[in-house]
Amino acid sequence: MAERLAWLAVQPIDELTLEACRDRLGELGSVIYFIQGLESRYAARLSKLSPNPENDHTEATRGSPRDSRDAHRRGRGRDESGPAGESLGEGMDRGEVSGAHLDAFLAVRATLPADIRDRFSRDTEPITGWATTLSVDAFRRRLRRLAADLLRDYGINRLEQQKRETHLRTWIDQNGMVRLSGAFDPESAVGLNASLMAMVETLRTEKASPHCPDDPVAKQDFLRAHALLRLLQHGPTCSGRGRAELVIIADTTRTNDQGEPTLDWGLPVDLPMESLARFYASIDRTTIVDVLRSGTIRDIGDQLDLGRSTRLANRAQRRVLRALHPTCVVPGCEVHFDRCDIHHITWWRHGGTTDLANLAPICHQHHDSVHRAGWDLNFDDQRRASVTLPDQSVHREPDPPPQFHPPGSRIPSLSP
Repeated sequence: MAERLAWLAVQPIDELTLEACRDRLGELGSVIYFIQGLESRYAARLSKLSPNPENDHTEATRGSPRDSRDAHRRGRGRDESGPAGESLGEGMDRGEVSGAHLDAFLAVRATLPADIRDRFSRDTEPITGWATTLSVDAFRRRLRRLAADLLRDYGINRLEQQKRETHLRTWIDQNGMVRLSGAFDPESAVGLNASLMAMVETLRTEKASPHCPDDPVAKQDFLRAHALLRLLQHGPTCSGRGRAELVIIADTTRTNDQGEPTLDWGLPVDLPMESLARFYASIDRTTIVDVLRSGTIRDIGDQLDLGRSTRLANRAQRRVLRALHPTCVVPGCEVHFDRCDIHHITWWRHGGTTDLANLAPICHQHHDSVHRAGWDLNFDDQRRASVTLPDQSVHREPDPPPQFHPPGSRIPSLSP
């Protein structure tokens, strides 16, 4: 590992091609994983020697308390979470598994009852195999499916278990700021997210606060915090916004074992079909809109092509765009639609229209790259996105998205 690090340190970074840069970053990732594994072992040893191991760790590394807590959690986890945790720790020592993969395993494992937790931790081979081949997010999703299967085997409803685990705590940090940390069951979180996103859009249309940061990512976090404050102070109908709209995407091209469509709730969560019936029953507070990911839209009352009459996409356009593009359209980006801006392919200032064919969801970071760094975003005739960088290299989506079809096609009702 030392030789690998020494080799990486002498690379002519400014002269590397895209493929060479990716290759070197992969090698560097292995070194980082190895160091994370080594740090977790030191943390485990320190815990046996010091009455305040995390404080000693922070002082020794001059790092943050959060980094120290992560290292000590990993040190405990690899020793105390059964064969799978031990195997993941050994994978870190080989530079094959990241600390974030171990974190995901420990977080999913902690949600299970003790007897099921032990069985979950015995599935060493598949869990380690997933960790060495999947991204952290994909690994976490696979673990959640495994946990859900185990809960079903034991006759436990996963959602009911999650409802029991819902919690929120507050504390004051070293800067005197009030911090919130909690976990919400996915059914409650879907409604909360819809209300927050609706209020964020309301705040976007108002005069900007003098305290709002210019950085697009920091600005989104700032608006989300103030959206929560507005909801707590005045409720979801303040500023004339009205009810929050929850858009549920029904992907009829992918079905579960019962032949039911796969549902996209606006968050990467797994919920049973019964949750849909409960949302329909609460129609007085939430508007349900069915959109098929195949592009067939139901209950679209507004125009999808607005020309130059307005710069902002309307609700109908946003519904269709979310059905077509669940994430940022930049190839490889997984930022969810609700965290994206609606971008004009031909810029508004250049005469672009607010028509569906000229609109695309793009995350704040990539939106900034398009407008400031010379990135050129386009669609082909199959609505497949491509990005041309300033060096003229082109990056395309590997597969075309589902085709859009005009409203009016017959689809099965999802209401109970």
